Amino acid sequence: MVLGLFLGCDKGVATKPASSLSGKVDIQGSSTVEPISIKAKELFNAVHPKVEFSVSGQGTSNGFEALSKRECDICDASRS
Repeated sequence: MVLGLFLGCDKGVATKPASSLSGKVDIQGSSTVEPISIKAKELFNAVHPKVEFSVSGQGTSNGFEALSKRECDICDASRS
């Protein structure tokens, strides 16, 4: 899902002015999906540099648990 949100961010982002959007996003979960989240973070930050991301690949189960406890904003999952 995260990848789908950021796919359109890759074209021409360097020439667009930075936004004033700010905040923090915590992504936890699958180490398999972690590289995709890191790339999404980079693309998003090219447009919204004031948004801070934390990306952690400690496993899908840990991500699901953190999400259910509202300890993260997004859970990466490599299985359902």
